[in-house]
Amino acid sequence: MTLKLYNPKINDQNKDRSFKLAPRLEDLSNTKIALLSNGKFNADVLLRYTAEFFKANHQSQIVLDLNKHSASRPCPQDMIDTIVRANVDFMITAVGD
Repeated sequence: MTLKLYNPKINDQNKDRSFKLAPRLEDLSNTKIALLSNGKFNADVLLRYTAEFFKANHQSQIVLDLNKHSASRPCPQDMIDTIVRANVDFMITAVGD
């Protein structure tokens, strides 16, 4: 299987917006990752497969592995609070099927 990663970085960082973008990570080495599955079939498989790339190539550590159990409902506030308290460097989320 070939894995392709796409860089979601926006090239026009100085463009006026009504919202503020999160600061970009300068280095991925030794980062802390949160995983959030939407609960659909195979979303957790995709998340763990992607996280393994960061572990192997950047010595990242998965500190949270959460599943909100329903793709049709918003993430519960207590789960959001858990993610915020974990002080992760970035989060990966996935939709399965």
